[in-house]
Amino acid sequence: MDQDSFGARYAHIDDSLDTSLLDFLDRVSEISAVRDAKRAATAALEPRAGQRVFEIGCGTGVDLPDLARSVKPGGKVFGVDSSAQALEAARPRVAAFPEIELVQARVERLPFEDGAFDACRADRTLQHVSEPEQALKELRRVLRRGGRLVVLEMKSALHGVESDGIIERAINERMWSAGARPGWLPLLLPLFLARTGFETVEFHPTQAESPRLEDADAALRLRASVGEAITAGTLERTLAEAWIAELERAAEQGHLVLRMDFVRITAVAS
Repeated sequence: MDQDSFGARYAHIDDSLDTSLLDFLDRVSEISAVRDAKRAATAALEPRAGQRVFEIGCGTGVDLPDLARSVKPGGKVFGVDSSAQALEAARPRVAAFPEIELVQARVERLPFEDGAFDACRADRTLQHVSEPEQALKELRRVLRRGGRLVVLEMKSALHGVESDGIIERAINERMWSAGARPGWLPLLLPLFLARTGFETVEFHPTQAESPRLEDADAALRLRASVGEAITAGTLERTLAEAWIAELERAAEQGHLVLRMDFVRITAVAS
């Protein structure tokens, strides 16, 4: 994976003091359709009082409070992330929930006993793992037999504004290297799950749209990616500024559409 691309940096988030990675997670989570998809993923876990649940790649802890409320009384929630920066950002969000414990660990080497958990959720996390099949083996190890795993993946695209492809390519190159974009992962996950000791219960694709430029900017990092492309010399400033102005006009006229494709996969440890 191109180490300069935005998506690649999630694997090495603590290597710099750049907070844009965490800010991006929070901005995307504020999009109404994303918020709904996240809540549906938590509900698909079927969490109950007294259960032990963990989220792998919890980031800034957006989803942990809902998980904690769902296992009261007597339950426990572990928010697991490889990034110390992400967990530090999560602490204020979970401070009022004694049921939540934050743990720094990589998904390939979890510091938990075999069969320690009733359920796990992975929200846009496996796309950043170099060997997702190996990660699923480790998730299976720490889930009890019959434990539930819910994986949520998402991709977004902008419609309603034409371009000659130069800007689209420049933005994509800032987000992902050509061979590492995450769209392929949901297609292979059922196979990976079957190989690693899971039975797929549900493969649930959904689509949502938003006409808000703010949502498109949050989901696709439009302005940030354009600025990075200008700095990198892969996009001319005048072309970029004209395109941003066109986006703003399209949004005002109701022509802009952010299309979000979600895939939620529910599996049971067999």
